[in-house]
Amino acid sequence: MAVVGGASFQYIIETPFLSGGAELRLGFMTRKVEVTTRLRMLAGSTLAGLVLLAPSISAGVMVPISQRVRIGAEVTLPPFVRGMLIRYVTQSDMGRAALVGAGFETSVDIVQWKDNRALFWVGTLGVDVTAVRVNGDSGQTASVGPNLFTGIGYRI
Repeated sequence: MAVVGGASFQYIIETPFLSGGAELRLGFMTRKVEVTTRLRMLAGSTLAGLVLLAPSISAGVMVPISQRVRIGAEVTLPPFVRGMLIRYVTQSDMGRAALVGAGFETSVDIVQWKDNRALFWVGTLGVDVTAVRVNGDSGQTASVGPNLFTGIGYRI
């Protein structure tokens, strides 16, 4: 189990969003692999004031390349779907967006203790595909954009 606090940059619907939040990781870690399910809650906005609330569930697999460094991948795919509520500047309507994505992840243990406990840094570079539907509108828009996440966590 681990808890991570961090920040994210996402480019959704041709709009850059900066967010901050927390992540809970549940899983297992051996000498050869770490497998986790992540529940992340991010909240943020654009400089123009567009609001973003982004809860997500994803799965990740990491392998150690040294005593302190692990690399791996995370995936956010059905049934691991991120849901967002987005308010547009030009419209008062709320919308829903289903987002799927994949990313490359690096984790570095800053301080290690007994029993695999550690203070660590994590960074993820990924690509997201977002399908957006505004309430009251029958159309749907899809877009592709980068997703960057960085944070500091504590592994129990």
